[in-house]
Amino acid sequence: MIISAQSKKTDEINISKIDFFLRFISSICEIPPAMSNKIIAKCRVQELKKGDLLNADVLELNVVFISLGVIRGFTMAAGKDITLMISQETQLIGASSLDVFSRNDYALCYQAMEDCCLVLLPIKLLNQLRDQYKQMDAINDRFIWRYHAQATERNLLSRLPTAMLRFSRLMFADPGLFDRVQDKYLSSYLVMRHETLSRLRRLKKKAS
Repeated sequence: MIISAQSKKTDEINISKIDFFLRFISSICEIPPAMSNKIIAKCRVQELKKGDLLNADVLELNVVFISLGVIRGFTMAAGKDITLMISQETQLIGASSLDVFSRNDYALCYQAMEDCCLVLLPIKLLNQLRDQYKQMDAINDRFIWRYHAQATERNLLSRLPTAMLRFSRLMFADPGLFDRVQDKYLSSYLVMRHETLSRLRRLKKKAS
């Protein structure tokens, strides 16, 4: 079989992008070369342009690691687009195991808020790695801990009683999102009207 120069170049680019994921998990624990090689061989890279939706088929077979960019998770209810989560670099996204998000009436969708680079981690591969390498225990623990911390933060944001408190909390916890995500999506995430978020942003700018 003849492998073209273009194909080799594409493979090299994909490996360099998967390398970011490898360096991230290597910061958690030492990764054996054989484990790294399996990840490089089985994972693939997907790029999304701003506004693109992540194909639902991808989420059936993969967990998705965000190497670059911001992704929002949203659902539709009574004709309204509701932003439920906003994820960014080094975070994982994937199809929720919760029944409420697997039903047709509240399907969970993912959309790129800016140009994104994603590493697709096949669920089958992750199960194999878990069986073969003890390092996966530490990696799983780190991701599970981060997932619960992020879920707790989202729950807090949705339960704070005033728009000002929710705005202030996100400004404290993750101010960079205000420059990376459109206000119409942030206002939905913060459970407030677009006009309310605009007013709060003006007040903060005036105060500073």
